[in-house]
Amino acid sequence: MAAETNGDLSFLPGESQSALCKRCYLRYGDQKSPHCEHVFCVNCFNKSVDAATDEFECFACKHKSSSDTEEGETTPVKADKPRIDDRHEQLAVGVKAVRSIRCNRFKDPQRVGVTGAGDFVVVDTAMQEILTFSSDGDLKKHFPYLVGYSFTGALFVTPNDDLLLSLKNDKYNSVSFYSADGTFAFSAFLSENADVTGVARKEDTKEILALDNGNGEICVINTEKSIHQQKQLKASGHEEMPRILSLSSIAISTRGDVIIHDNVNHSVLVFDDKYNFRYAFDTIVEAEDNEKSTAKECGKIAVDRNNCIFTTARNNNGVAVFSLTGQLVDTVVTYDHMAGAIQDLVCFGQDKMAVLLTGASAKRGEIRVYSYNIPGRYRNRDDAQCCTIA
Repeated sequence: MAAETNGDLSFLPGESQSALCKRCYLRYGDQKSPHCEHVFCVNCFNKSVDAATDEFECFACKHKSSSDTEEGETTPVKADKPRIDDRHEQLAVGVKAVRSIRCNRFKDPQRVGVTGAGDFVVVDTAMQEILTFSSDGDLKKHFPYLVGYSFTGALFVTPNDDLLLSLKNDKYNSVSFYSADGTFAFSAFLSENADVTGVARKEDTKEILALDNGNGEICVINTEKSIHQQKQLKASGHEEMPRILSLSSIAISTRGDVIIHDNVNHSVLVFDDKYNFRYAFDTIVEAEDNEKSTAKECGKIAVDRNNCIFTTARNNNGVAVFSLTGQLVDTVVTYDHMAGAIQDLVCFGQDKMAVLLTGASAKRGEIRVYSYNIPGRYRNRDDAQCCTIA
């Protein structure tokens, strides 16, 4: 019987990893495809054989044998993208899995971002480095962040591909800036008790907003690289603002709304561009099968070009999308207990979303990329009534 690896490949050199089963990646490949170079464990090999026709279809490259070809010939079905293992996810109508990205360098990936060119940027806290992948999933470069600093959880990629990270050491808390090629530019220093959990940018003023959970405020970093304001989130007088227990993530709509996620209250709060409270809504989405749901919430949100809000959903191990006014549109993707834990998510491009998973079948880290289609009635909405959380 093939030996189990339990998904831990850290002890294997690169050449040995290629000998793993190309379907489950848990056992060594004892069986070779009859018409390509991919190998499979016995269980997965047998699953790839059609019982009725005795035809074998390679799970990795989709090559298949055909009864119309001569012995030894194959009918190749070329795939320009790797086969995506969708056994542990359920997609909403109109959602399509586009790509899966794994990397042997992953040890503890925590955040993911996307550049204007469509490259994926990942912060790995165990490796203490930033990794950049092409849109096709190839590792382009990796470089360390500031020596002596630890990553505190905030990553933002600007439209011109600059990277913003929240870092700290024994003395300083900072938001550090890197150019697209990985060159360190400068750091903007915050108070010693700051706890930066999110970073975003106002596209009209180019100001950087650092969400400070330690002081319960937003630090505004101007384009001259210095902090010139601390902004308090406040009630507008028209709506009673719920008590905020945790400032866990920040995003900004195309019109300047500041959107905050509270992962203790499982809620999203929307403020205007002057930081006045507008309304709030919860992120509870009932799971169809609670036994298969991990019911974990990473506390991260993203806003797309339609001003729709994507967030991890309480009671459901997946990503839900809401209109700007808090109407639940749908659960984009739901993962079962074998999929792994959601670490981060980001929206980009023409209605695409990337989710960073770790653990279980995702092993040391996996980026899952999806395309979706938001119904027109939910896009850029600002006229619907929504209930404010008490």
